Amino acid sequence: MKKFLSYAFLIVSTVLARADAVVVFNEIMYHPRTNEAALEWVELHNQMAVDVELSGWSIRGGIDYDFAEGTVIPGGGFLVIALSPTNLIALGITNVLGPFSGRLSNSGEELRLRNNNGRVVNEVSYSVEDQWPVAADGAGPSLAKFDADSASAVPSNWRASAQMGGTPGVINFPRITYSVTTQTLLPISQSWRFDQSGADLGTAWRGTSFNDTSWSSGQALLAAEDCACLVETIRTPLTVGATKTNFYFRATFNYTGSVAAATLSLRHVVDDGLVVYLNGAEVWRMGMATGVVNSATFANRGVDNASYEGPFAIPSTSLISGTNVLAVEVHQNAVNSTDVVFGMELFNSITTTNIPTQIGEAPVTLAFNEMSSVSNAQFWVELVNQTTQPIVLDNYILARF
Repeated sequence: MKKFLSYAFLIVSTVLARADAVVVFNEIMYHPRTNEAALEWVELHNQMAVDVELSGWSIRGGIDYDFAEGTVIPGGGFLVIALSPTNLIALGITNVLGPFSGRLSNSGEELRLRNNNGRVVNEVSYSVEDQWPVAADGAGPSLAKFDADSASAVPSNWRASAQMGGTPGVINFPRITYSVTTQTLLPISQSWRFDQSGADLGTAWRGTSFNDTSWSSGQALLAAEDCACLVETIRTPLTVGATKTNFYFRATFNYTGSVAAATLSLRHVVDDGLVVYLNGAEVWRMGMATGVVNSATFANRGVDNASYEGPFAIPSTSLISGTNVLAVEVHQNAVNSTDVVFGMELFNSITTTNIPTQIGEAPVTLAFNEMSSVSNAQFWVELVNQTTQPIVLDNYILARF
């Protein structure tokens, strides 16, 4: 008898944990942060891989809606039923029906999905009490199933949506993926303007307004090296001499992407040391001591056979949209050096993700940044203001999702 009861408990637990119908309630926006009358909606999800016809089906409870003849929810797809479909369509949501009659209560509501025979095939009684997520009650998120295949009636199967405004018409909590592509801003064969006079040009040559049209120009590698040991072809010969311990190079590139999202890196072939400037601001140095650099500054290392070094991440704070100037000074490690080598590549890494954009909401400005690993009296959380302006925290609340 005990064994039978154990099996029965297991069966009941499994049924409660998993979905109880083919088409189910999947997301509910019952208390939008603003404009409640325009932005209330419920979302249905078809858990089957085939289309399901909803002709004659209805939603009853706090709201009423009758599905028109020929209504179909696609296999694995979603349908959004809105109080004001026009407002959701204006936000770019396409699979929207409505309007429904009645209103979704902010304090809790029972919703029932009936098939064309009037049988209740799915139902949920959401609340703001007990285990129901409280953030969905006017803070901006929707009430969303964490697992679309879970049962609708169990409070622990629901979460506050990760996106402000919810995710109407798409997966609530998609598996987040990232992909990184690399954009070459300057190739290794880039053509550079250069000065190999050995003179001290001060600091003006690093900036964007410097006129370098009188300088020589040529493709990298730019070098004086007879070892036949370089990793790239010498495309432009340089000359060395007892009075030459420094060389200046400048190149321009056009940047059209998001400056805020830029992730820059470079790699170089150099003999012996170098300092790199982006639009006049130093972004990298190698083989050079810290501090002020001039024409008399020697590299603090010697390079026998120059090869690729990097890639090295560099700051993008001086990057601008449009034409940019990368300026480089190369230094020898001693007088009477018999060789010099320079070439450089500049990259921008572009990260794309499947994280949905916020629906009808401004970007998040205040966020959790850190929290302690202890509980009770020693517990604390840290917030970060992601803007440059102060945020007044009056009427903000910390709540369990």
